Amino acid sequence: MKIATLNINSVRAHWENIEHWLRETKPDVVLLQEIKCETHVFPTLLFNEMGYNCAVLGQKSYNGVAILARESLEDITYNLPTFPEDPNARYIEALVGGHTRIATVYTPNGNPVGTEKFEYKLEWYKRFNEHVKHLGKLDEPVILGGDYNVIRFDRYAYNPAEYRPTALMRPEVIKAFEEALSHGFRDAYNELYPASNDYTWFSYRAGSVHKNHGLLIDYFLVNDKVKPESLHVDMAPRKAPKASDHAPLVMEIKGR
Repeated sequence: MKIATLNINSVRAHWENIEHWLRETKPDVVLLQEIKCETHVFPTLLFNEMGYNCAVLGQKSYNGVAILARESLEDITYNLPTFPEDPNARYIEALVGGHTRIATVYTPNGNPVGTEKFEYKLEWYKRFNEHVKHLGKLDEPVILGGDYNVIRFDRYAYNPAEYRPTALMRPEVIKAFEEALSHGFRDAYNELYPASNDYTWFSYRAGSVHKNHGLLIDYFLVNDKVKPESLHVDMAPRKAPKASDHAPLVMEIKGR
């Protein structure tokens, strides 16, 4: 199974880019974040025509997440069950094909530090970890992919000193991310490539992509039922016209 996660940064603004990429690469499951549209205007029919079933949780102009899958989507959960009052669309979970539980995750950015935005990020991670603890007890493959807005290691940033004071590298945020791992999950990218410095986010500033001045803030967290075979950052759509500022992170796993 080939699974991709991508912060699309507006599905309508970058439709041509993602359509071309999907037709070229044909992932089995796609996890989208920051679709930036309400559910009823998401291009579900266009994705259906490409062979994807869709689960969508939209929000006008901001946030929004979706799961696209060639197999069935069942037992769908919209928003964190441990955070029902959350006003933002940041989480969908579904049983894909009746065999693998997969979630798309979009954690808050949290900047600037010292504001309500940062407090909201910490609260969101707290509620997320409460749910991850439950997921860690399930006897089925579980994959949690998405934009976690955290730089786990210095090597996940081209200039870590620049980002250390921000909400992406604050100790409280890294600790919250590590707590999710403590509930029986692994950072698949770090497991496969413990010395790599590939990045998934690049500023729109001139030259950032070609200079490899980026950040790795997109992750796949997997439990012990999931065996990743390979994982890579697909730079083609990031370098193409009308690109999101994120590049897709693509994982292939053993089995279905």
